[in-house]
Amino acid sequence: MRYDAAVVAQEVEEARMMEAELARQAHAEFRKEKNEEFKSKVEEHRKNIKAKFDSSMPIVKRQASSQPAILFYCVF
Repeated sequence: MRYDAAVVAQEVEEARMMEAELARQAHAEFRKEKNEEFKSKVEEHRKNIKAKFDSSMPIVKRQASSQPAILFYCVF
C-alpha cells in the first residue's frame, strides 16, 4: 500500500499535537495532586503549631481596668 506523503505528514503532525496535549494534561494533573498534598501538609503543620502554642500559653486574666487583655499570635 502506498500513502500520500502529505497525508502521512498530516497524521504525524496530529499525533505530535495529541502527544503534547496529553503531556500538558498529565502535568496539570500532577501539579494538582502535588498542590493538594502540600496544602494538607501545611494544614497539619499549622494545627500542630497552634496546638503547641495554645498548650504553652499562660492563662491571661483581665486587667484591673475594664479593658480585656489583647493577645496577638501568628498562624502559619
